Amino acid sequence: MEEDDGIVMAQWWKSRKHLPEAAQNLKRQAFAAVARVQEEAPTVVAYYREAERRVLGRSKGRRGVES
Repeated sequence: MEEDDGIVMAQWWKSRKHLPEAAQNLKRQAFAAVARVQEEAPTVVAYYREAERRVLGRSKGRRGVES
């Protein structure tokens, strides 16, 4: 068991020099994802507002007819 721990520790020690590069890649991916969401957000918001308007318009109309 201790031997396995030593191997794992050695692998981690070798790979730690790549951590800053991996962190930078994750940061780039996160910023790209945020940029995509910001680009698409107005379209998504407009879609949901329109859908909400339709649903609320129908439910108001139904209530008016039933009353």
